[in-house]
Amino acid sequence: MLHTIVALSIPTSSTCRMVIAITVNHETEMLRILFGMLVLESAREASPTVVAIAEGNLTAAGEPKELHFAQAIKGGAFDDLAPLPPVLYVLQDHFPEGAVEDGWAADRYMRSHLSRAALARLRNLREDDLLLCFDADETPNPDVLSFLRLYDGMGQPPILSFNFRWTVYGYFWRRRERHCTAPGATVGFLRDVCDGDVYSIRKRMQRKWCSGWHAYHRRHGGDPDWRSDYGESDDDAFKIGTANASAGHHCSWCLGAEGIRTKMLSAQKQDKPRWGDMPDKTRIPYIEKLIRKGRYFDWSALAGKRTSLASGDPEFAPGFVLGRQEEFEHLLLHPDDRQH
Repeated sequence: MLHTIVALSIPTSSTCRMVIAITVNHETEMLRILFGMLVLESAREASPTVVAIAEGNLTAAGEPKELHFAQAIKGGAFDDLAPLPPVLYVLQDHFPEGAVEDGWAADRYMRSHLSRAALARLRNLREDDLLLCFDADETPNPDVLSFLRLYDGMGQPPILSFNFRWTVYGYFWRRRERHCTAPGATVGFLRDVCDGDVYSIRKRMQRKWCSGWHAYHRRHGGDPDWRSDYGESDDDAFKIGTANASAGHHCSWCLGAEGIRTKMLSAQKQDKPRWGDMPDKTRIPYIEKLIRKGRYFDWSALAGKRTSLASGDPEFAPGFVLGRQEEFEHLLLHPDDRQH
């Protein structure tokens, strides 16, 4: 069910409830993978989860765009995954004045608008429920989500840090390092300390938290001086994911050549270099060559190695993808390994 304006009640439960928040431009296939993983989790146990999706009719660069996700879900593209978790759909039809030219302000507003809308519209949220805001190309491991529902020892501050397995263009180009992100925290912390702004956590905007931290400390405990030295480090966060057991997958630029070109042209204006401004970098044959050779847009080599589905690595790709190899062949197999 797609909810747009009315408030939505999150299912009651004795365990932690979870809001998975995603901002989307055109990454419908990656959302299909996320929903597929959530359905796998709910098949094992009751999982009180709401997915909050923010989609705009403008790109981060301020250009008009279609509502790809809304069209896909209303058109039945997700029907085979039923029953889906409830979806709170947040339409973003504007940016604050000057945000598009600033670029980073546009990037922040999309996430801030989403988390505040979710906290305002979802009924029955408790302070210890979790709101986690991921990029569309980040797929959390459902086992991790199940663990977080039951775990009661996170401590203070109640911030989460996910270490993802990081691949590029598909699951066949694996980077050496992990992708680390802080997607969110408890609902109480977001409301009391962050003014509902999940971007404050993801980008470690320390000053945004200062006004609410001491009041939160008086109610919940923790180091009252924690906010004085908390910056880009995630030392205070509750870390999930190791070298041998990741918290999920970050499949960067896993959109096919046409989708990659769309993402380049849609990117916010201040994330330099902005490859979408360079016509030679947005040519489809050039992008296809990058995918085949494992190169970045400036032709530098990706810091990693080519891997193979045949390796039998259980973490090669999300379980939903591994279970539908024909559907996701373009993400699982290097172009040279595909049957044509």
